[in-house]
Amino acid sequence: MRLSAKFFGGIALKQINALAEQGNVTAQSEIGTMYALGQGVPQDYAQAAYWRRKAAEQGDADAQSNLAHMLTDLDSKNTSPISDTNLGKQQL
Repeated sequence: MRLSAKFFGGIALKQINALAEQGNVTAQSEIGTMYALGQGVPQDYAQAAYWRRKAAEQGDADAQSNLAHMLTDLDSKNTSPISDTNLGKQQL
């Protein structure tokens, strides 16, 4: 079961995004994962890093771990969101 189904009862991406923008740490972590995996949204590592960082800054251990693993993995492939977009530099 995906986190969105477990924690949000399958509510629309628009609603999850609204919760994330309001500071809901679970929504931030979930939308970061959705962007990282391209599930329900186009895969976008800069957006994934942005939302995972937001959740990580609020102390979400899963988001902290996922962000670290994602950035390490992307860096090893030389596809870091930092190098791919100027926006990533500001977010990270």
